[in-house]
Parts: sequence; structure tokens; C-alpha cells
Amino acid sequence: MIDRFLVALSNAVYFVPTKVREFRKKHPGVEVIIACATKGRKLAKDQNPQYEYGWSFARRNTLILAETGFYCGDWEISLQSISEAILVKIPSGAVLKIATAEGVHYQFGLQSDPKWENQTILPLKVINRS
Repeated sequence: MIDRFLVALSNAVYFVPTKVREFRKKHPGVEVIIACATKGRKLAKDQNPQYEYGWSFARRNTLILAETGFYCGDWEISLQSISEAILVKIPSGAVLKIATAEGVHYQFGLQSDPKWENQTILPLKVINRS
């Protein structure tokens, strides 16, 4: 129950419904699978998710998983470019790690939401970390 409340609160604070409407206007006909509030980081190399100073400067925005890829502000990551996707479940939520074939790595801090594990468009490895 508390997880659903936190997801709804975060999505309201980050204006997720408004961002989804804007996305649909810009990308008509593209199905939105999941949209949620996130803190996002773009990294030059793979890193384990951890509490660190770098999250202070993370992008705060809406993360949209659509049938064509991920969208977070001006970051567009096509599904074809993704070489690995891992959802690391942590006590305070989850971190979605995405690696691209070009060697770019992203980490997205998320609230706990079963939609990520239940989606079928992106093969996703799930790791539980306490």
C-alpha cells in the first residue's frame, strides 16, 4: 500500500501525467508502456548502484518506456541499442541499469513498482539487493 502511495506522490511531484501527454503529442501512435518519476544518470562506464555524491546531480524527470525505447528529457535510448538491462531492487526502491551497444551506461532511480518486472517489451534481469 505504501509503495503505491509513494509512486503516486512521486509521479505527481514530477508531473508524470503532463510529461506523458507531451510525449504522446510528439510521438503520435507510439504506445507508452510505463512512465514514472526518476532520477537519472548517464555514465561513461558501468558502475554498481550505490549511494554516492553523483546522485546529487542526477537528472530529475519522467522516465518513459515506450514500444520504441526509453525517453527521459532529451535522452532517447532506442530498444535496439540496449545491450543489457538490469533492475536492481534495493530497500528504498529500485535502480534500472541500462547499457547500450555504444558503451553508454544509464542508471535510473525508481520507486518500487511491479510494472517494471511485469512489462514484456524489454528483457530485464532482476537482482534483489538488501
